[in-house]
Amino acid sequence: MSVIAALLACAAPTAAHASFLPPELMDTAAFYLAWFILITVPIAGIVLFWLVHILPEKIAHSVITRRRMRSRRCACCRSSSAACCGPSPGCGRIPSP
Repeated sequence: MSVIAALLACAAPTAAHASFLPPELMDTAAFYLAWFILITVPIAGIVLFWLVHILPEKIAHSVITRRRMRSRRCACCRSSSAACCGPSPGCGRIPSP
């Protein structure tokens, strides 16, 4: 008889909670989490999209700037009759001691 009572007790649980939080607190947390996601995800997506599409232009600009600076240093070294300002990449002239 006690076996049947134990099986019936297991078959009909009283209340089950899947969370460790009370239901009211869980609802409040879900509400604020939803608002946080609705506000931050679109902003982060726009910023990420913008950065990915601006990055190639930034890289190209930095490469062009470096090439310009290298050519200016080389032209400066070639045009001066005094000692060269120092060895620069791309400049074929060696500074005089």
